[in-house]
Amino acid sequence: MVDPAHVLVEHFGMTNAPFAIWIDEAGTIVRPAEVAFAPRGPHADDQDQSSLIAQLPERQRKIIEEMTANMGDTERYAVAVRDWANNGGASRYVLAEDEVIERSRPLPPEFALAAAHFALAQHLYPTGF
Repeated sequence: MVDPAHVLVEHFGMTNAPFAIWIDEAGTIVRPAEVAFAPRGPHADDQDQSSLIAQLPERQRKIIEEMTANMGDTERYAVAVRDWANNGGASRYVLAEDEVIERSRPLPPEFALAAAHFALAQHLYPTGF
């Protein structure tokens, strides 16, 4: 889902992509906001992602490499999502309510101030300020 108004960020304390939150059919959060790198399929001309990155200009390549350095095993997240889709609440990746709460970290006051500034800017920008 694309969130151009950053509503999910506001409501769930996410920092936008690549974060994910799992919400079941009843509206219950079963996994809180967490980094979620999903695997990418092969490129249309069958080049893998690493060979495409290698072709970028050095500055862009370094940025992409730094951004993706901590991605880890992207297949692990896909396996978890598939398990949840197949098994619902019985999935071993679904967390108990108390664990969801424990993993949901409160945001520091600076984040609230930044969110207020962003909301004000989102309101004022279309009016020409």
